[in-house]
Parts: sequence; C-alpha cells; structure tokens
Amino acid sequence: MSRVVLVTGVARPAALACARALSRLPDVEVIGADLAAPAGPAREIRTIRVDIRSPAMRRVLAANDVDTLVHLATADGSTGHGHVGGGQRAAVKEANVIGAMQLLAAAHRAPSIRRVVLASSPEVYPAGPLAPAVFTENLAGAAGARSGGMPIPSARVRLSAHGRDALEIESYARDLAQRRSDVALTILRPAPLIGAGVRTALTDHLTQATVPSVAGFEPRLQFLHPVDAQRAFDLAVRGELDGVYNVAPDDVITLGQALIILGRRDLALPGPLAPLAAGIGRRLGLTCSTAAQVQALASPAVLDSAALRAAGWRPRYSSREAVADFARAAGRTRRPGAWNDGGHG
Repeated sequence: MSRVVLVTGVARPAALACARALSRLPDVEVIGADLAAPAGPAREIRTIRVDIRSPAMRRVLAANDVDTLVHLATADGSTGHGHVGGGQRAAVKEANVIGAMQLLAAAHRAPSIRRVVLASSPEVYPAGPLAPAVFTENLAGAAGARSGGMPIPSARVRLSAHGRDALEIESYARDLAQRRSDVALTILRPAPLIGAGVRTALTDHLTQATVPSVAGFEPRLQFLHPVDAQRAFDLAVRGELDGVYNVAPDDVITLGQALIILGRRDLALPGPLAPLAAGIGRRLGLTCSTAAQVQALASPAVLDSAALRAAGWRPRYSSREAVADFARAAGRTRRPGAWNDGGHG
C-alpha cells in the first residue's frame, strides 16, 4: 500500500520540483497543495487547490489519508526564495507564520499523520561579530551568540525578520510533535540553493553586473545544489531522519571567489551605507538587491552538517561546484529552470 505525502507550496517552482522528485520514491503517492496553480507541469503528482490557512486543510488531510506532511510553503524574504519589501512584511508574516500555525493545527487533528517534514532556514542563526564561526543545530536564536562562554542577552542578538518567522514556525512544529507522540518531526535548515536551473532572489543579486557588498567584510558562503537538497528531503520522507538538521556542503567560498566564477564584480560600500544604498537603488530600479540581502551576506551563517552526514547524507556538489554549475548553465541560457523561485513568495 502506498504512503501518501502532501507537499505544500507547489505554486512555487522549488516546492513543485521537490514534490515531483518525491513521487519517484518507491510506494509513495504525492499530493501537491497550494492556493494557486502549480508552477509548471505536474503530471507525476496529484494537485489540490487549497489555502493552507483554511479549515479545508483538515478535510484534505483526512480525505486523502495523508501520513506525511512536507511543508515548503514559506516565502524567504532576504537571501533565498523571493524578496520582500517593507510594505509587504506584514502580509508575508501572515502567510508564513499564521499559515504554518493553521496547517500544523490541521495536522494535529488528522489521525493519519505520522510524519512532518519542515523546511526551515539558516537565518534562524544570529548574525554579527559575536556569532560562532560555525553553527551546529543547537545554536539557533539567542543560543547562537555568546561572549566569553556566556550567552548574549536576546535583545542584542540580530536575527532577520525571516529568521524570526522561521524560529516561530519551528516552535509550532515542535509543539505538534510533543502533543502527538505518534508523529515524527524532521526540521531541515538548508543553505541557499544554487545550481543549474536555479533562479532565486539571491542568484539575481549575485548575477548583476555589479554586486553591492559591505566594505571590510569577506563573507564565507555555503551553497547547496538542488540535487543535494532533494537527497535530504528524500531521507526525511523515507523516515531516516528525525530531529533538526543543517543541510550544507562542508566547504565555504568567499563572496569574492563566487563573483569571479560568475564573472561579476562587487561594489564595496562603507558599513551602514551598503544596505541603505541597495534599498534606494532597488526603489529607483538601478539594482535588484534588497537591503536585507546585502546585510545578510555581510555575515552569513556557516552550517555544520555533521549530524546529517552521520545519518547517511553525502553531498555530490561542493559550494564551489554548485556555483560553477550555475555559472555554466547561465552561460547557455537565461530561461528559468525547475528550481526558479523568482517572482514567487
């Protein structure tokens, strides 16, 4: 008998690509759910038009005997999937946080649910000079900033708006797992995606002729190829991962090195002026960069994926190879690929 996996957010290309890949697992039937139509061809899966915030989600889960819920319908407002201007912030928070809360409440009431897989974000880790050089999974939020071995007060921990949303959503997922001892929970925190066919707000930022950056910083970046991201989701859906996992290759690449591979150059702007200039430039149509992107790339989180490797995951692409794969494909075509998230979220 086939297991039934429901994947949210299939109106966004990355979620649809994940759903289609999961449908190739043995004895798995995949349902794609979203309020809007799927982002592309979806012959391998069954699709349902539904708002995850509505009471109808409970009926969808029950009527289809869904045993695994994969929640991918979260818009990333800065470095990854989609972009959020200041005026959109309240609407994005409503969709992300309230949507997840309502969806997980529906899952709590669905007797058939046995596993929840949540795509979270590395933005749950704090940025800034007091942050660790490398983050393990237990250093999210205030726990990630320490001085002399002592925690830094939470008021001095800088998290992006999207990071705060992601932490809140994770807390709802943990509440569900605590209330339903028969439900297993996997939380994945993947590094930003890049590779052939990927288009996100981050790749748009990095492929401008001139990329704004913060002077005096040489950020260390990790990039995750979509093939390796999918391998992590496959393991989670197959029941081989329980708990919280960073998903990233071991190597890092500096922003300067990435731009050389991409054939771009950076425009280093002084400290606080860099995000401000990016925000103004975007409003004037001079750049596609947001202030949040420039700020986040000045001190990104470097992820330790030892726990995921111990569970059997091995990336096929290093960060450098993922960027090179993207650069090769971008040289051949500018058409969006299966993992294109531009304009969504």
